[in-house]
Amino acid sequence: MKRLADIIIEKRVLFLVLLAAATLFFLYQIKTGLTVKTSFDDLLPTHHPYTKLYNEIRNRFGGANKVVIMIQVRDREDGGQYSDIFNYETLKKIQDITEYANKMKAVDPFKVLSLAGHNVKDIKMTAWGMQLSTVMYPDIPETPEQIAQLKRTVYGSPMCYPGLVSLDSKKTIVTVDIFDEQIDYDVCFKEL
Repeated sequence: MKRLADIIIEKRVLFLVLLAAATLFFLYQIKTGLTVKTSFDDLLPTHHPYTKLYNEIRNRFGGANKVVIMIQVRDREDGGQYSDIFNYETLKKIQDITEYANKMKAVDPFKVLSLAGHNVKDIKMTAWGMQLSTVMYPDIPETPEQIAQLKRTVYGSPMCYPGLVSLDSKKTIVTVDIFDEQIDYDVCFKEL
């Protein structure tokens, strides 16, 4: 031990330079690479039955970070223009919100559900098999005939009615599922 102490004292300048270099290196690492994040999953007790159930539901149905946006037309008695969501202006808002949601960071694009979504399908059985088509993607119906056809499609689909459209047809929702592992809450709140 005395021998080590003698070496350190004899070469104290070298040891001070090495110590200063190591300190500067770690300061640089802290300044450029250190991030502090709190993960919701890290706060849960891993072996608790509720945590196990939460993880099972999350893996099966999606994460805990889900946003549901409701678009509603104002009643005519309250100064609204339309009796239901089936009009160009409201359908355009639904499409704009859906497109914006698909561009958000950490959003699972396969779990963005809305009438204007690419993954909401109208399923029909024909003599030749199953026929799949999107409900309102990529174009918004503009003519009264196209809007009437959209109504028939929505009302004939259990996924759309009452899944996405309310029973009185005055409200619809856009659901957005965000990856738990990729979420940055500051960015997410700014985007919303």
